[in-house]
Amino acid sequence: MPRCDFTVLCRSVTVDPFDNGISLHHLAENISVYIPEERPTPTADEANNISLSDGLVLASVLQRSVTDVPEDLKGRITIVLPNGNPVNGPEFPIDLKTSSTARTLIQISALPYASGGEYRFQLHGLLETGWSVLGEYRALITVTRSRTDSE
Repeated sequence: MPRCDFTVLCRSVTVDPFDNGISLHHLAENISVYIPEERPTPTADEANNISLSDGLVLASVLQRSVTDVPEDLKGRITIVLPNGNPVNGPEFPIDLKTSSTARTLIQISALPYASGGEYRFQLHGLLETGWSVLGEYRALITVTRSRTDSE
C-alpha cells in the first residue's frame, strides 16, 4: 500500500512552473459556510450540496510502498459527514509507475452539508482488498444562516 506523507485541506494551491514545487495557501482548519434562510435545513440523514464560493483543495503526497517497484492505483475523495455517513467522489488515477512519488490536488467546489461539526476529508486508494483510507484531514464546519440580498 502506498504511504501517504500528508493530506491537507486548503483554500488554494500554487504549482511553481520552474521547479514543480507546490505552495499550499490558507489551511482550512475551521470552515464557515453560509446558507440562505429560505433554504430548508437538511435532516441528519440527508446531505445537500452547498456551493463553496472560493472552493477548497485536498492536497496529498504519496510514495510507493517499495521505492523501486512501480504501482498504479485508482483514488477517490470521500467526505465523511458528522453523522458518519460517507459521500464518495469520482475515481481518478494515481500514477506511481513513472515516479516514486505522486501528488493529488483535488478541487472541492461543493460541500455535502448535513450539519455543522467535524468533517473528515479522506483520500482513498483502491487496493486488492478494496477501498482503503490512505490519508485524512479533519476540519470543523460551522454554518451561518444568511439573509438573501432581496430583503
